Amino acid sequence: DERAFLANFQGMEDLARDTVVSFLDTLPQMLKDIEEELLRQDGQRLMIAAHTLKGAVSNLYAISAHEIAWNLEQTGQSSKFIEATNCLRKLKDEIDRLKNELEQFLNERSVA
Repeated sequence: DERAFLANFQGMEDLARDTVVSFLDTLPQMLKDIEEELLRQDGQRLMIAAHTLKGAVSNLYAISAHEIAWNLEQTGQSSKFIEATNCLRKLKDEIDRLKNELEQFLNERSVA
């Protein structure tokens, strides 16, 4: 929700932009951590990795990504790895959509 995201920064677009850039920079590692823990079938560490991503997308008011990350966190906690694999697939699709939106957000606000 772009309006809620921007409202959180009370007009400080530079800070909003920096938040998006930071998220995009750290996103590959967060996804890699989730994938590795799923491959290891380490439910506790998968839960932590999913929780980390959930917090990051919460800062962006990305509700769908947050819900999917929460589901992934829960599957990690209960060591339901087949369900977690399906969740991760959905999360990656949603993250791809989110990344496109964030890149558009940055492009619209690029510094001349």
